[in-house]
Amino acid sequence: MRKLSAFNLAAIGLGLAFLYLPIGVLVIYSFNASRLVTVWGGWSTRWYGELLHDSALLDSAFISVRLALTAATAATILGTLRRWRWCASAASAGGCCSAPWSMRRWSCRR
Repeated sequence: MRKLSAFNLAAIGLGLAFLYLPIGVLVIYSFNASRLVTVWGGWSTRWYGELLHDSALLDSAFISVRLALTAATAATILGTLRRWRWCASAASAGGCCSAPWSMRRWSCRR
């Protein structure tokens, strides 16, 4: 195994900071007591209480969750149909399909 150089470690660190630092800032500012985003008013969970009483926002969040679950289920079904279609055609030819652990290609044994 090759040793990571200082440049590679710095690039990884900067890349991760670029991705995760804005998320951390958003989480911290979600506890801001002030109505203005740019003015820090102290720590508060007031806005989370307001969120729980906003029915339009909750409805849109539930629609997003249902859409995500539907998309994930459809992707799983479509991803496995290819394998079953392949195995069904091989089984009709008298073979049995199995995927090797390396997943490089499908192999059928007779």
